[in-house]
Amino acid sequence: MLALFFTECNMCHRCSLYCPFGLDIAFLIGQVRRICFLLGIVPYILLDYVYSLSATLT
Repeated sequence: MLALFFTECNMCHRCSLYCPFGLDIAFLIGQVRRICFLLGIVPYILLDYVYSLSATLT
């Protein structure tokens, strides 16, 4: 599931337009990404990138 949420989705919201139930799937994927990030369960390259950005901003 982690690979699906971080590599297969580019948050274009197209899936939300075609969902027959009217679900905002991109919003749900964004929430799952946030939860995974808070738990530290993200691909290493993204985690390294975020930490390098936060180090340069402080």
